Amino acid sequence: MCGCAGCLFFFTFFQNRLILLHIVFGEAYFLYEYPKPLIMPDNKNIRDQNDRSKVAGDEQWEISYMIEKTGASREEIEKAIAAVGNNREKVEEYLKRRSS
Repeated sequence: MCGCAGCLFFFTFFQNRLILLHIVFGEAYFLYEYPKPLIMPDNKNIRDQNDRSKVAGDEQWEISYMIEKTGASREEIEKAIAAVGNNREKVEEYLKRRSS
């Protein structure tokens, strides 16, 4: 902490931005504003910047999703990504051809 008697730090949202305030005896002093607007997770209409057409082979959750969706093993999915790249449609097509 800062050493002030009776102070506290307070994080809050203001106009979709995260800000840090230092409050001393009821007076609020602005300290920091997170530079980017934060997307609230309860708003389903706002999407992030991830490219859904690509398979992120280095992400555990992505590999788990592909295993569940295709029924292929981790090794098969990694081989498919190495063979055709990380395009989701091409990876799924490759795995279908290999399984039939």
